[in-house]
Amino acid sequence: MQKLTSFLAVAVVAAVACSDAFKPTTENVTGDYQLESFTTDSAGVHKDWVAAGASMEVLLTPLAM
Repeated sequence: MQKLTSFLAVAVVAAVACSDAFKPTTENVTGDYQLESFTTDSAGVHKDWVAAGASMEVLLTPLAM
């Protein structure tokens, strides 16, 4: 399984892909991605959601036609 440092990394990759040399294809993005860390800071309170039990898995597969 490939791990992401945060769920937001997916959004950043998608947003930057247009101006980056990376050209996403089915072959280079297909995979099983698992949340590795997810933290928030609000009003001086730091929360580690993974330590609190949060998890997420994203499976990207080719679209069957």
